[in-house]
Amino acid sequence: LNGVVGFTELALNEKDPEVKQGYIQKVKLSSTLLLDLVNDTLELSRIESGKSVYSPEAAGLRSMSEAVLTSLQPSAEIKSLTFVTDLTQCPDVIVWTDRLKFQKIFLNLLSNAIKYTPSGGRVEACVRWDEKNHEGYTCHLSVKDNGIGIRREFLPHIFESFSQDQRPETRNIQGTGLGLAIVKRIVTQLNGQIFVESKEGEGSEFKVELPLILADQDEKTRAE
Repeated sequence: LNGVVGFTELALNEKDPEVKQGYIQKVKLSSTLLLDLVNDTLELSRIESGKSVYSPEAAGLRSMSEAVLTSLQPSAEIKSLTFVTDLTQCPDVIVWTDRLKFQKIFLNLLSNAIKYTPSGGRVEACVRWDEKNHEGYTCHLSVKDNGIGIRREFLPHIFESFSQDQRPETRNIQGTGLGLAIVKRIVTQLNGQIFVESKEGEGSEFKVELPLILADQDEKTRAE
């Protein structure tokens, strides 16, 4: 908010069109970060207050995954990242789950990987579906990068609200520090588990396991 107010004031008093345009661009960046912060804070508040309702529906596992990958492809291309996706073990099954929450998990993890991987790096995303037991199935989400990684001493805090690893490499990276906290809480809400492996300077890998059930025939028909 300070950035929005400050750069707006500078732009109003600036005569040089190029300098003014620069200030306006900074206003846009600051306002985007502010909007993200407000939205993430509201989302986290809803989850922690128990007002984030689980709203299951019949949805295609592969189509949900492809939508997230497609939406983030341009962000990877802008940074000249090698963006590798693997849906070979993600069948076109119709599952009964909260579509928005499922996609939020995948979106946040991938956005983080792209954000914290320097230009020219590599980000890998994989969705795998396998049989868990006679009662249901497990969906495995995996997001791996060769970015800046996470310091060992910071790893225990990555799912805490507003936590950000303060390092020279992250100085110019904008973020709210809420993305992973939201992911962790949604995964828990969906009765899943999340794991992370990371090494400073070498990259990170996040793995999510979500129990899912197949939709019945009537639900499949409505989804189609």
